[in-house]
Order: sequence, then structure tokens, then C-alpha cells
Amino acid sequence: MFSMWKKERIHARLWALSNLFSGNGEQRINTWYNEIFMVDPIADMINRIKNAQAVKKETVEVPFSKIRFEIGKILERTGFLKKVELKTKRSKRPIELTLQYKEGMPVISDVKRISKPGKRMYATASQLTKIARRRGIVIVSTSKGLMTAGEARAQGLGGELLCEIL
Repeated sequence: MFSMWKKERIHARLWALSNLFSGNGEQRINTWYNEIFMVDPIADMINRIKNAQAVKKETVEVPFSKIRFEIGKILERTGFLKKVELKTKRSKRPIELTLQYKEGMPVISDVKRISKPGKRMYATASQLTKIARRRGIVIVSTSKGLMTAGEARAQGLGGELLCEIL
């Protein structure tokens, strides 16, 4: 009978699969990929901040990306974070966020992701007037970079509403 697969190819494929089941779980995962794929890096940063505040940590490390670094700088400028620092560790470059506390309570009471990968939310400059009146800040991605809703409204810019910090 005619075989579609040569014996060498079958053997090579089965041999590669045998590596999946040897060793501990970390070795198995690393055979498939070396880097974690993240769908929403902003939501990941928000969750890390919330979790760190829940256990009263002083600092939290977030993997580097330009948008995360800019969000951190905005939070530092508005007084929600003490310090945002770019650390260098070999090939990784984490961002270290130093959290701010007042009388033992975190300054950031709540962080909400507004625009999500499945549903983007946009606002014009006139719509930002209503948004900017809230007690927290809303971070907006405009054509001139990331800024708060108040700054975007003052410059007459609209854009994508990324997150709200209360």
C-alpha cells in the first residue's frame, strides 16, 4: 500500500513531540515560545497596579512599552504615582512604578479601561468637556500623543479614551 508519509518524517515529528512531556512545566512552555503574547498591554498595566495596591506594595514592575511608559509619566505628573523609572535588566527593560499612598490608603482608588481591543471608544474635543469635569483623570490618545482629557480639550483635540483613573 502507498504511504503518504515517509518513515523519517513521522519519526522526526514524534520525536519533537516527546520533548513536550519531559521535565517540568516551565521547560514544556519554553519549547513552544519564549515570549508571552499579550492582547491588551494597558489592561495588564492597570491590573498590576490594582494588585500591587491591594497588597500594599511600594513598587510594581511593568514590562516596557512606549504607551505604558507615557501613561506612567502622565500618572506621575498628575500625582497618582510617586515615581516612574526605566530600569535596565539584560535584554528586558521593565518600568518601575512607585505607588503613592496617603495615610496608608492608595491615592488611586479605581482604574478603569474605557477603550478595549474589542470596542474602541472615541470622543471629540467638545465631548471631552463633560469627561474632564469628573473627579479623576481620563487618559486620551490624540494625534499629538497621550494626554489627559483636560489637556486635550484645552488644545481642541479629540481621540481614543484609554483609561480613567479615580
